[in-house]
Amino acid sequence: MTTHADEAVDRDLRLAVDLLRREGAGFVLVGGGQVVARGDRHGIMPLLDAVEALRDHGGRATALADRVLGRAALLLALAVDVQAAHGETASDAAVLEAQGRGIALSWSVRVPAILNRAQTDGCPFELALQGCRDPVEALRVVRSVAAHMRRSEARG
Repeated sequence: MTTHADEAVDRDLRLAVDLLRREGAGFVLVGGGQVVARGDRHGIMPLLDAVEALRDHGGRATALADRVLGRAALLLALAVDVQAAHGETASDAAVLEAQGRGIALSWSVRVPAILNRAQTDGCPFELALQGCRDPVEALRVVRSVAAHMRRSEARG
């Protein structure tokens, strides 16, 4: 059975996926039939910035479409009440997290894990959030890991 709310979420997800594919966005957040945020840069930081900005202004989103959807990206989206998500590439951990929370999740390609940019280890954000279940805490952890990475890069 499909409820009106389910239909609205489905429409929002279809819009997000369409824009992701048609316009080549990195991610698209949609709520109430409107794009509430989108990013074109690589990595998780544009999504983090968008989610924090939405939260700062009391905004919400019901759907996320992302080029690479790991558990970290999914947790960030949950901080603005996302109810459905799509990853062109989605990790096993994101799929399991979504299933455990009753979040609708689709993907084009499913992978065992999201890797770091060098493809030598797990994504540092995914690794840092392994024990985290709280989306708001995930915001803080991702911001902290990113700051630590920037400091490390600056030291050379």
